[in-house]
Amino acid sequence: VFISLEDEHGDVQVICHRAIWEKYRQTMMGARLMGVKGRWQRADGVCNLIAGYLEDRTDMLGALKTKSRNFH
Repeated sequence: VFISLEDEHGDVQVICHRAIWEKYRQTMMGARLMGVKGRWQRADGVCNLIAGYLEDRTDMLGALKTKSRNFH
């Protein structure tokens, strides 16, 4: 599974191998704010984050109203 993340510095692809997807599926599907820990992969100017741990940090949003942006 690939997750695209974007901030003011640019984009990064998070790569979740099957074992990580299965372990953290509920977090990936339900979190409005997600923490990702892993290792950087750099090749030919492309950077990816290979996920090793995902954490639902939605609680940090408090009462802030959020919604997903739909790019379709």
